[in-house]
Amino acid sequence: MSVDWAHLPGDLLCAISERLLLYADHVRFRAVCPGWRFSVPAIPRHLPPQPPWLLLPLYQPYYFSSSSPSSNCFYNFLDNSVNKLGHLSPLVPELSPYSRRCGSSHGWLVVLDYSPRIVLFNPLMNSKINLPDLTTFPNVVSVCFANIGKEYIVRRGRGDPTTSVQDMRDMFVKKVVLSNSPGMDSEFVALAILDTSGDLVYCRRRDDCWKDLIVGDSQFEDVIFHDGSFYCVDRSGGVAICDLSGDSPVVSRVTARVMHRGDAQYLVTVGEDLVLVVRFLEFGEVEDRSGSKTSSFESFRLDWGSNEPRWDPIDSLGDFAVFIGTNSSFSIRAADFPGCVGDRIYFTEDYSEGLAPEHISGTYSLRDRRVEFLCFRGYDCVPAPIWLSPNPC
Repeated sequence: MSVDWAHLPGDLLCAISERLLLYADHVRFRAVCPGWRFSVPAIPRHLPPQPPWLLLPLYQPYYFSSSSPSSNCFYNFLDNSVNKLGHLSPLVPELSPYSRRCGSSHGWLVVLDYSPRIVLFNPLMNSKINLPDLTTFPNVVSVCFANIGKEYIVRRGRGDPTTSVQDMRDMFVKKVVLSNSPGMDSEFVALAILDTSGDLVYCRRRDDCWKDLIVGDSQFEDVIFHDGSFYCVDRSGGVAICDLSGDSPVVSRVTARVMHRGDAQYLVTVGEDLVLVVRFLEFGEVEDRSGSKTSSFESFRLDWGSNEPRWDPIDSLGDFAVFIGTNSSFSIRAADFPGCVGDRIYFTEDYSEGLAPEHISGTYSLRDRRVEFLCFRGYDCVPAPIWLSPNPC
């Protein structure tokens, strides 16, 4: 007896769809026929953290071509393919070479350009949300666009207070992390690390300005949102746990020092553990140009202990793969996604200026203790690539 696949019971189709782990497979499942599409929700709520796509810089040949620039290409490391989101205009400003992505959380990019705007952009849904702009930061004193090259006056501890629009785009904000997806939580919180000082500022969805988050004199390197709070790590390995759910911030400190500070530090949850990933750079002449490239990583697990918390070195991530860079760091279980390799760090460079295109992203095997760079010939270094987890909401 033949089976009428187009008219399977809706509850059976939903049960099958809930076993799919990739968002792309969910889309393909709903595309089989109208009946399947009607029975299965468009937005899946059951999916685990998704393997990210790597948003690539501008493709170089378009600099010298009259055709539209290819600025919306993504690399899928699972099948080693470069794909394009066809529903996006090739000239979408949030993906232009004149923008900078200073964050990626829950499928949303945090985008800066030469204007004061800070925009959240979901490429999958082509959705945008404006955050309070740069002029509302607590340490921005004034702005006058008539003063070319010195448009902003920024309060600093020392040095020239004037700053150009380009420096505000490139060097004022280090990273912005979101508490939740704006498409699912209208009351999300954004927390930013200021690049030069390492200070923290935050805003809520409906705020009209950014506010200082006072946590002492630490210079913070990275932040993630975990278990209802923001976890921020400073340059010495100390952790501040910031609960911003109430009317006033509640901050607690964890004094844990790490001996090998390296050149950059990242926080990430791996299973039930809080892990510190330390990046080491190699400086000097790299293939006929002065700059740096990633040479190695070290990883540490926070042992909360009964007396004093400490960072314990670890030599394996098990079956987990970790993704770090300007994105909000996260991990996935490799066994859930064919093509993903466990016990490996997938990284992008935080700053790409001065780097050869073949050194701006790569992987590091903890087992082999070796860096392998992802080579994208023909692509520029600016803006820097960034990991983005596809999220339909």
